[in-house]
Amino acid sequence: MPPTATSSEVINFLFIQPLRGRRRWLIYLAMVTLFVPAYFYLGGQLLRQTNMDIMASDQLANIWLARESKEDTFPLRSSYIQPLWPWVSTFVLDKDDNTYFLRGRQLNLAIGCAATLLIFVIGAALVAPVPGYMMGLVAGCAVFLQRAHYFHPEPLLYSFFAVATLLMVLSLHCNRWWFHLGWGICFGLAYLAKASVSPLLAVYFGATVVLLLGRNGWLPAWIIHDRTVGADWSLGRHIAGICLGLFFAAALENAENV
Repeated sequence: MPPTATSSEVINFLFIQPLRGRRRWLIYLAMVTLFVPAYFYLGGQLLRQTNMDIMASDQLANIWLARESKEDTFPLRSSYIQPLWPWVSTFVLDKDDNTYFLRGRQLNLAIGCAATLLIFVIGAALVAPVPGYMMGLVAGCAVFLQRAHYFHPEPLLYSFFAVATLLMVLSLHCNRWWFHLGWGICFGLAYLAKASVSPLLAVYFGATVVLLLGRNGWLPAWIIHDRTVGADWSLGRHIAGICLGLFFAAALENAENV
């Protein structure tokens, strides 16, 4: 941004244009790092002051399943608990349940922080600096901190759900194979964290129908913004990509039975 930039150029740079340029990125990332100590300070307060009952909300059941999974290369399932979080939490396993309970919640805080930093970066790269920063603040403070201090799978679920959603949107814009492969893998991992992710597929199929109607002129052009965007998109590749994504999602969900 030049020293004599007009107000419209400043607005475009801050709110509309994706972030570009090494110097701008360095400034932005310096601001992002300010969030990290605040996040862990608030998270530490939550760990010390809330959710002190290991018996609450199936947390002990997650711990028991984790102990059963510690020697397995793929996480075990229980009758009602998805296996990914108990299996991941074995990286901080301890013989004492209360110590393990604390370490697992600290691990969830770290996962939430990593996912939030990723949202900061993706938001600025795809949207603009200020919206990207606000997306990170909302994700970190209003989403991850609210659940990261529990011995629960939500931080993993939110992380994989967010990436799967982003890749699904990108595949609707430009159906490259790795977009479909990526959302299939992330969706499968999100499902292994918590089965409630399933409605995302229905939304994706619905968005595909809307896109097809819009590209064929059966809906107002503003619904898909600009029919020339993603001009290399094709229905055949999209259908093949959906099949690819579903294959990898199903493979992950049923890997223990293969």
